[in-house]
Amino acid sequence: MPLGQPGSPRSMRPPGADQAAEIPVRTTLDVLLLESTVLWASATALLGDEGRLSYSDLMVRAQNIAAELRRKGMRHGDLVGVVGLRTFSSISSILGVLFAGGVYVPFDVHGLSSEKLARQLDESAIRLLVTDRTDSAGMALPWARRTTVIDASTVEREFMPVFRELKLSHRLPDDPAAVVFNAAGHGVLVTHAGIVRLVTTAALMEFRSADTVLMHSGAQEHTFQMELWGPLLAGGTVALAPQGWISSAMPAHEYARVMRRFRVSAICARPALLEELAKDPLAPLDQVQQAVVNAADLDPAHLEATLRRSGNCRHAMRVTGGLGAAETTSYAVSVRVNVEEPGAAVPLPGSGAMVVLPNGHEAAPGALGALAITGDALAIGYLGQPEATMSAFPEAQRENSQRLRCFRLPVQATRMPDGSLLTGPAAVAAAAAVKAGEAKKSTAEKVEALLLQHPLVRECVAVAPAPDERVSCVFATLKQGQDPRAERALREHLESHLPRELQPAALVLLPRIPSNGDGKPDLVHLTEQCEAVLRRFTGDPPPEVRPERQVDAVRSIWQRLLHRMQVDPDEDFYASGGTSVQRIRLYAELNQRFPGAFTMADLPSLNTIRKVVDHLNSDVARERMLAAEHRGA
Repeated sequence: MPLGQPGSPRSMRPPGADQAAEIPVRTTLDVLLLESTVLWASATALLGDEGRLSYSDLMVRAQNIAAELRRKGMRHGDLVGVVGLRTFSSISSILGVLFAGGVYVPFDVHGLSSEKLARQLDESAIRLLVTDRTDSAGMALPWARRTTVIDASTVEREFMPVFRELKLSHRLPDDPAAVVFNAAGHGVLVTHAGIVRLVTTAALMEFRSADTVLMHSGAQEHTFQMELWGPLLAGGTVALAPQGWISSAMPAHEYARVMRRFRVSAICARPALLEELAKDPLAPLDQVQQAVVNAADLDPAHLEATLRRSGNCRHAMRVTGGLGAAETTSYAVSVRVNVEEPGAAVPLPGSGAMVVLPNGHEAAPGALGALAITGDALAIGYLGQPEATMSAFPEAQRENSQRLRCFRLPVQATRMPDGSLLTGPAAVAAAAAVKAGEAKKSTAEKVEALLLQHPLVRECVAVAPAPDERVSCVFATLKQGQDPRAERALREHLESHLPRELQPAALVLLPRIPSNGDGKPDLVHLTEQCEAVLRRFTGDPPPEVRPERQVDAVRSIWQRLLHRMQVDPDEDFYASGGTSVQRIRLYAELNQRFPGAFTMADLPSLNTIRKVVDHLNSDVARERMLAAEHRGA
């Protein structure tokens, strides 16, 4: 994809300018970083206590570290540990691992104990560890056993060949780029495609070459990938917070001081921190154009109102909430922060979001369930734990029976009838309102709402003798002409979602719904048509077949197919030699003798003559036979 064109990560057009700009880029991080270096070689890539580092200088350091890793025996696809937090050498080490064809594993030496670090090191089976001796935590590594330690701060800055002569390792977007340990201690294999999708779609933050993004997260925190790769892939600047600066414990005035010092224009923060900054008169929020907050505990209306009331915010700051986990690379869903509307959630391009019930099926509109993420956001799985991976990334079934691999977030969600997705408290309130509205609906309205959920139905009208009585007839029109399979599909849809006492007595497909002078459905005409349809069901009922004759009829079919003179009523058809081919013939002959009474799914359980006769005298079989007679009339 050419650089600087709509749809590329370098495009400066605003999100939503065209459809191409919403298509996620499918490539690897090293390729995009090399493109950034070619475009912005002299621009500032890193900014911190050590001064400034340009893209070209950062590339030289990364290439030297990559060469050193190869000399130490690193192979393509190896996991390499990186120790150090917010220094030039630690960032260039991460890039060097990727340029050498490896997978970087950042170790949060400031936030974890030596025991946890040693356990993570053993689980990832790392042989090479790149550290920065200028970082106090990188000087003493008692937990780094049986590993070769490389000091990135002492790697010589040799003259490197021009970029067009550099050879990158061949790998695919779906290959792992990093291993991030989650709160449970599992090493999550994050892909190149997941990180690229996160920072290039502009759904959460539109990274630009003029932006300076404050990087203050720990190496294994939620927003680390966004703070690191967002600016670097767009030609922006990563401002490194001071060493030992633990973001979760720092007061707002410390954030404000660093933001003023580095002229930060974009931040990833907690909602509470953003509210505190809005109240601080010295916080330079007037220069902050974009902010991403964790939407897990976000009240969008409250946050927006706080920012609007603050005299410190003199311009329209773009604030977006994000939902996700390490298993979804980082944020996978964006949440609107708007005081006028509920916080509608939208999956990032390249990924999908479903509302899933505990049984793994997609919830109906208005129902409350768990928010499940699918698509490019998903990690490969857990390092060396196939059983845990299978358990954490199950398949969810959509309404159209499509099955998708997903990861369920601990967030409640609901999808509204108009298609919008709500999460958290807004979802709970909306689901309760929908449930209350459903309770107030008449039986006819419930049937109409259920039928309109089917993709084949354009419009429908249910006719009932009284609001709380069973629907007599439901009339429907199709979106695309006549489909001979539509009636059966719609009947099965109603049968699977409604109890038997609420299922309509008849379903009638019409080319169009008749309307009266006001343009509304002509209920008088539809009621008359419903009565005519029901008379065909009840006017001349089919003659009753005595059970003795039913037994004789079924026995004759059994005898003919099994080539037997005598068959006992309780004799098993399949144990007596019946095959799968004969079962097809049995289905055809039974339905020829008793039209509509059987389906192929019924036959495995109806394996004796007595069970077949009992089925023929059941309400289900009778309703099917009446419906078959109606269709043939």
